[in-house]
Amino acid sequence: GCSVYTADGKEITDFIGGFGAALVGHNNPALKETLVSALNADLPDQVQVSLLGGAARLAQKLNELTPGKTGYFACFSNSGTESVEAALKHAYKAHFDKVRREYERLCRILNDFYYQADKSQPGLELPGKKKLIDFRDDIDEYNLGQFEAFQNHPAVIAFKGAYHGQSTSSLKVTFNKSYREGFQGLSAINTVFIDLDDQERIPAILDEHKCVFYYPVLIDGKVELRPCQITRVIALIFEPVLGEGGMIPLPEQTLRYLAENHSTLGLPYIVDEIQSGCGRTGTFYNYEQTPLKNIEPEYVLVSKALGGGLVKIGATLIRKDIYEHDFGILHASTFGEDDLSSVVALRFIELLEADDKALLRQVTRRGDYLKARLEELKRDFPALIKDVRGKGLMLCLEFTDLRERSPFFRLSGKQGILSLLIASYLLEHHSIRLLPPLTTMLKGNPGKNRKSVLRIQPPALIAEAQIDKLIAGLREVLKIVDSNNEYCLIGHLMGEQVSAELRAAPRRYANDWPIDGDAGHIDSRIGFLIHPTTLDNLVSYFFPSLRDHGADMGRLRGWWNRMCRFLEPVYVKSDRITSNDYVIESNLVMVPFLPEYITGEKPAYLMREIRDTIQDAIIVAKELGDENIPLTMVGLGAFTSIATNNGLTVNDYEMCITTGNAYTVGLTIQGIYKAAAAR
Repeated sequence: GCSVYTADGKEITDFIGGFGAALVGHNNPALKETLVSALNADLPDQVQVSLLGGAARLAQKLNELTPGKTGYFACFSNSGTESVEAALKHAYKAHFDKVRREYERLCRILNDFYYQADKSQPGLELPGKKKLIDFRDDIDEYNLGQFEAFQNHPAVIAFKGAYHGQSTSSLKVTFNKSYREGFQGLSAINTVFIDLDDQERIPAILDEHKCVFYYPVLIDGKVELRPCQITRVIALIFEPVLGEGGMIPLPEQTLRYLAENHSTLGLPYIVDEIQSGCGRTGTFYNYEQTPLKNIEPEYVLVSKALGGGLVKIGATLIRKDIYEHDFGILHASTFGEDDLSSVVALRFIELLEADDKALLRQVTRRGDYLKARLEELKRDFPALIKDVRGKGLMLCLEFTDLRERSPFFRLSGKQGILSLLIASYLLEHHSIRLLPPLTTMLKGNPGKNRKSVLRIQPPALIAEAQIDKLIAGLREVLKIVDSNNEYCLIGHLMGEQVSAELRAAPRRYANDWPIDGDAGHIDSRIGFLIHPTTLDNLVSYFFPSLRDHGADMGRLRGWWNRMCRFLEPVYVKSDRITSNDYVIESNLVMVPFLPEYITGEKPAYLMREIRDTIQDAIIVAKELGDENIPLTMVGLGAFTSIATNNGLTVNDYEMCITTGNAYTVGLTIQGIYKAAAAR
C-alpha cells in the first residue's frame, strides 16, 4: 500500500510514490500475482526478433488509450529516459531524411543546369562573372555546408524547467545546467529553451534555425538563384506538467497555442507523459485534460507508473503516418519488449480501468482533498509558503526564500536546503516520507536561487487520515521555522533527542542578523570573504537556539563538517567605511567551512570543491555591484587565502584579489617609511 518499513520494522507513510511510479502502491497484490503467474508460466523472455504476445497486446492497448484515429506504433524500452532517446532519435532520422532528399533534389537541379547550360548557352553570363564550373562548385559547396550544419547541429525546442532524463540526448533537452554541463559535448543537439508562456516565439526559432539551400534558374537568358528553406528544428518536447521542474502545469494559453498551431507550425510534438501519465493526474494522459486532446501528437511517451512499481518499462508511441519502418532495427534493445514487463503493465492498466475507472476517480478525489488541505497551510503561513500547485496526485509546496527569517533559515530557503530539512524532520518525527525534486539538490549557478520545493506524489490508495497526518506534521515544522528555532528543526540530525513538547511549542527567537536596508550614498564597493573561524562564530550566526537547549556542540561540529560541502556561499552583511567624505561599501560573503575543514587531510576532490566554493564566493561578491558602482576588489579573509595558495588558484575574472598577507605586508612597508621619515 502506502507504507514502507525500516529494517527494524518501523512503518513509514510514503508520500513520494517512487517519484510517480508507485501509483497503485508498493507491491500491489494483483500485480504481484500477475508477476508470479507469469514466472510460473515460463513465458519465453529472451527470444528477440519474435512476435511476443504480451508486448503486442500492450501496444494494442496503448493505442486504444491514446486519443486520435491515426494510431501509433509502440517502441518499448526499460525507462523514461530511453523513451525520450527513442523519440529524439526517430525525430532526427525522419527530419534528416527529409533534409537529405531535398538536398539531393537540389543537387540534381544544379547538375542538370550545369550540363544543359554548357551545351546550349556556352557564353552564359553568370553572377560574379564566374566560369560555369566554378559557379556550380561554389553553390554545391555552400549547399553541402548547409546540409552538414543540420546533420551536425539539429535543434530542439524545450521549456525552461524541463526534465527529460539523464542519458546523452535527453540531458540536452533537460534545463538544469548542473545536469548538462559536464556532458554537453556528448550529443550534437542544440536546444533552445523558452519560458513556459513564451510559446509565440516558436515560429521565430524555426526561422532562426534553418538551412537555406540555393539552386539556379534561367529567366530570359539571365541566371537567378532561388532559395529553398527548411528548418533545423526536429521537434518540440514538453511535459504537460513539469515534474522535476516543480510540479508546474503548462499554462492554459500555451497549451491552447500549441493545439491551435500544430498543423501550421509543421513541428513534431514530443509529449512527455512519463511522470504525469498513466493515471497520476486522474486520466491516463494528462494532455487529455487540455486543448491538446483535439490533436494527435507525433510522439507520446510513458514509463514510471506503467510498470506498476514492480517492473521497468517505458514506451515511445510514434504516430503511424510518420513512422520510419526500419526504426525497430536501427533502435533496438535486448530487454525492450519482454513479455514479463508487458503483462504486468497490462494488468496495471486493467486496475486503472476496473469498476468504470474507479481508481482514476479516486486519484482526482484524493488530489482535490490533499490540495485543499495544503491551501489551508498556505493561508495560515503566507510568509513561509509561496505556492501550492500541481494536478491530481502530482502536487508540491514551494516555500518562500525566508528573507525575513534568521540567517540559517535564509540560507536554507534560498539554496533549496529547506525542503530537504523539512523532509528529514517529517521522516524522523512523524514517519512520513517526502522529498524535494532532485534538481533542487544540485548546486545552481553561483549567487542564483534554488527553489525550496516539496514534491507530494502519494499512491492513489492514500487515505484521508494519512493526508491529515501529513498536514499535522507540516503544520508543526512550519511553526518551528516561523519561530526561527534551528534546534527543533535540525536537532535530530546532530543526534539530539528533541522532545515532542519542545517541537509542539517551539520557543521563538528574534532575528539578530536582518538583511541590510539601503544606507544611502556610496562611492565604491569592495567584497571580503569570510568563514566561521570558530564553532562559536558558527553558533552565534546560524544556530543561536542551540545554546539555550544545551545541544552538544561537538555533534554540531561533526554534522556541519559533513553537510557544508553542499552549501553555497552566502551574503552576510554590508558595512560602510568613510574617510575624507569618501564612502566605501564593504560586503561580507561567507563560505561555509570551519578552519579544520579547510586545512585538514582530505581527498583531492574535496580540496577542489573548497577552491570552487571560494571561486563562487568571489562571483557572489562581484554580483553585489551594479553598472553604476561595480565591485572593484575582493579580499580573501582568514583561511580562504590559505586554501587558494594565497589567491594563486583564483580565476580573478577581471577582479582585483587581495589577501590578508598582502594587506599585512603593505601596512608594514608603509610603517617602515613613516618610521624612517620620523627619524
